[in-house]
Amino acid sequence: MNRTQRARTEGIVRYDKGQREETRKRITEVASQFIRRDGIGATGIAAVMAASDLTHGAFYWHFESKDQLVREAVVEAQQARLRRIDRCLSRSDGVEAVIRDYLGSQHVADAATGCASAALAPEVARSTSDVRAAHTRGLVEQFERISKALPSELHHRVPALFSMLIGCVQLVRACDDERVAESILASGLKTALAMLDIESQPHPPRRRSASEASPSGSERFVN
Repeated sequence: MNRTQRARTEGIVRYDKGQREETRKRITEVASQFIRRDGIGATGIAAVMAASDLTHGAFYWHFESKDQLVREAVVEAQQARLRRIDRCLSRSDGVEAVIRDYLGSQHVADAATGCASAALAPEVARSTSDVRAAHTRGLVEQFERISKALPSELHHRVPALFSMLIGCVQLVRACDDERVAESILASGLKTALAMLDIESQPHPPRRRSASEASPSGSERFVN
């Protein structure tokens, strides 16, 4: 009897279908935040289950392995990013809002709820083919969503735009000098807008520390 089978037979409460799906979703959402904040390798099953108010053993009632959980957590992170993109695109400034949001202080400071690519790309590259495929599908969906909001002659620039934005956020998160970080963000914003021929005042974003990040707080910029 393997570990999964033992977990399912050693007194674990069996859920009805609705409850099981809800619990699985909760575990996936917690794991999605943990892997973006701490990394895939540093995220343990025990910690995820404890944060989900469940026992370690209950994990194997919902998932076959950590790899399966990581794949679903990456899917959840990519879908969350799509929802955020859609909210920005619903605004009058559309794609510009997406760019400003991505380079905004809240997103830069809060990796746990941010872009999976910016947080996980190096680890995803060394992960299983299923995890890489899940990440790629989400990335392509984001390309397509942005492309639909742009003239067709700009579609070919979207992958380069995303690559530049992801790189900016990764560099800023790894930077311990505020002036350098703000220079990266300001330059990235100016370049991103120029790539899409968007005429706008750059309003360079100011980086905040993680302790300053607040989902309900307003974005702060330097003049």
